[in-house]
Amino acid sequence: MKSQSSPMKHGKLAAAGRFISRCDRSLHSPEPLAVSSGWLYVASAIFTGLAVVGKAPLIGEIVPVRLGIIYVFCGVSCLMPLLYKKFLKVSHFLVVPILAAVWLTAVVVQSRLLSHLHSQGRGTDQGDCITVGVGRLLHRSWPYDRDLMWSHNPMSCGPGWLVTHAPTVFIGYPATMAMLFTCAVVVVYLVHGFKSAANFVVLLAITPGFWLAYANGNDFVTFGVCVAAVSALATANGRMQRWLAAVGAIALSQFRLPFVLLPAAIPLDTPRLREYRSFTRPLAAFACLMSIGLYGVFAWWRPELMLSEGPFHVLEKSMTLVGFPGGRIAVIVAFMILTVVIATIARRFHARYSALAYITLTLVPLSVASLINTIQTQRSVIDVLGHWEGVSWLTAVVAVAAGLVGCGRTPEHTDRDEHLDAVNSS
Repeated sequence: MKSQSSPMKHGKLAAAGRFISRCDRSLHSPEPLAVSSGWLYVASAIFTGLAVVGKAPLIGEIVPVRLGIIYVFCGVSCLMPLLYKKFLKVSHFLVVPILAAVWLTAVVVQSRLLSHLHSQGRGTDQGDCITVGVGRLLHRSWPYDRDLMWSHNPMSCGPGWLVTHAPTVFIGYPATMAMLFTCAVVVVYLVHGFKSAANFVVLLAITPGFWLAYANGNDFVTFGVCVAAVSALATANGRMQRWLAAVGAIALSQFRLPFVLLPAAIPLDTPRLREYRSFTRPLAAFACLMSIGLYGVFAWWRPELMLSEGPFHVLEKSMTLVGFPGGRIAVIVAFMILTVVIATIARRFHARYSALAYITLTLVPLSVASLINTIQTQRSVIDVLGHWEGVSWLTAVVAVAAGLVGCGRTPEHTDRDEHLDAVNSS
């Protein structure tokens, strides 16, 4: 019996090994990943539309239109991403009006909408978090003071993300949002050409949650479009572009604490360095160390406030969402392990798709956990959709996926991208 079972075990192990090998090869092949990113874009974009449906009663309080018509409009908007290939054919005609609409939504609509929401004790406080943090940081004061927030919630943004929004002090948060979006589009245009930039903008515009994010001041969409721009810059030929991408990666890694190792998933180093299957990525390693160092400086400055009022409160919030048992030390250890695991898995993907893998593996489980938590506290479906905080996080996934789909195989695809294909398939 033992002699018969032994070959069977070896056969099962060999079959499992072949399956793992095929999966690993598929992670390095751009063709299946391109298809998967398209489906991920569509699915995430539709889910962000559900948040718009949940906000229909609120829209009815502001817009003098019958609620039934608003529900129909919101429902139809959820289906728009399914037609993205049709919109890409005319993207070059739509890009300029969309950019103008983004500025109008951010500068005009956002301020009025948030004033209405805050008067009712509702609405996001992400813009307030950045405004308070940037103002205090530029005055060389401790930036994380929840008493200055209208909601009195802890502040989630890392110090580098606050520095990225420094223009907020001069032009306000809404205009800074629109400015960062415009800069991201310009970077995509300079690297991949006009058609890719137009595709990128149109894919975002047909995502209903994109407009909700700019009307509500949600900086997850800013994070997503900036990741798409930095990833594009990292694939450009030239040392200066890669160093600029490294600086951008450091700023992006400061968005929220779970993204502290995001630079490891951005192709900052040259293909020659990335050919080796070891940690020979000096620029990515430098960016990760800088990100960790920035958090370390502020943790050394006021460790307790970083945990209670600053970015480190995300640790306990995330673990509470997923129902993780244990004290503060256990939460910190679990977070460190999960972050390293996510970064390691993301690095197994083709270089162009590793950042999307990192962001998806981080945000989608947390968004699902947020949905489960919301279902337990809300009664009706509309209330669940209207209070589902995690659905707004998916706008970051949408933006990064849109950058990949829009810049996928246009005539202006860069030579270095083709080199990355050859390196990862080898």
